[in-house]
Amino acid sequence: MNKDRIIYRNGLITGSDPAQSEVADLVIEDGVIAEVGRDITGHFDGEVDMTGRRLIPACIDPHVHFALPVGQRITVDDFLSGSRKAMAGGIATVIDFTTPEPGLTLQDSLRNRVKEARQAECTVLLHSTVVGWDADIQGQADKCLEMGIGSFKFFTTYEESGRRTSYEQLLKAAEWAAASGARLIVHAEDQDSLIPAEKLPSDSFRFYESSRPVESEVKAIEKLASIQNETGANIAIVHVSSGSGVKAAINSGLKLETCPQYLTMTRDVFAGAGGWRYAVAPPLRSAAEQVNLWQAVVEGQIHWIGSDHAPFPVEDYDAAGDHFTKTPYGLDGVGTVLSRMIEHGVKTGRITWDQLVSLTSTGAAKFYGIYPEWGSLSVGSRGEFVVIDETSGSIELV
Repeated sequence: MNKDRIIYRNGLITGSDPAQSEVADLVIEDGVIAEVGRDITGHFDGEVDMTGRRLIPACIDPHVHFALPVGQRITVDDFLSGSRKAMAGGIATVIDFTTPEPGLTLQDSLRNRVKEARQAECTVLLHSTVVGWDADIQGQADKCLEMGIGSFKFFTTYEESGRRTSYEQLLKAAEWAAASGARLIVHAEDQDSLIPAEKLPSDSFRFYESSRPVESEVKAIEKLASIQNETGANIAIVHVSSGSGVKAAINSGLKLETCPQYLTMTRDVFAGAGGWRYAVAPPLRSAAEQVNLWQAVVEGQIHWIGSDHAPFPVEDYDAAGDHFTKTPYGLDGVGTVLSRMIEHGVKTGRITWDQLVSLTSTGAAKFYGIYPEWGSLSVGSRGEFVVIDETSGSIELV
């Protein structure tokens, strides 16, 4: 509706500040929440009855890869199709990544990515992807901060493709982040703990998880926890795949993200028909690791959910076949984060609706410094929300 002042009456509102669930009216005026309460009166340009439906803050997916080039391949969704998938699944905001190329500064990569993202139909924010750290890169990162980018992505692995940043460099980056207020987000797998394919029986997907063992995630997170404790920087570990990885972060100030795939699938799929179509890094883990990862979600040790959306055309997976050294890595997920967390989390009784809101919007919004404009249904917040019909299971982004 292209109206100025709309009231949504009698919805079960979940995710106000402080989080609670109550039947109330929600007034949106010029794209912002103007009032929340019972039996609100006044003039309205439109009125919508929400009786029997639940309203939660529009979701945020802080980890997507639209139009991501990897070698000669590119992920199947560009910013237009990816944003449409996101919105169909209740996500109004995604955070993508810059794609640095040799010879380009961080700020040049940022400008290029901003241009690409203009076709998106949802809100797109960006992380700056960084390789290494020295005085020159720090100067570039300072310029990105001035351009409004507050989060910087690093890898502790992928040395073969030139993306690895050493722990020593990460320590320096964390010292800078602590002083500047920037946030670091890290793909945490210890390079030296990975097992080359030639040391395994073969590069069949039956041995894929063995090549990137849980111990590699644990060791990297332990190193990063030490860096965080030493510097006090805001550091998040993305796509934590295991309960053991969470345990390695206990008593540190690290923030942790996981993804629905690690909560809903196990490494057993790799041995099944077409197992290569589930190629994702870090790998899917054992059922026991999944149980412990869910327990971490329940106990609030996982701070938000991201999809790590990065699917390639199915023909690319099938062309590589049962060879984890040849396949592209990445799964589809931006459109199903919310539905999967409802199905496997709320409906099973593992988490409450309030916890769902924290995992799908509030947690990420707080870490990335955009709360309460994002991630809340309170006065002054963005007038975007998801309507959930718990009977039919329908999800609609308003």
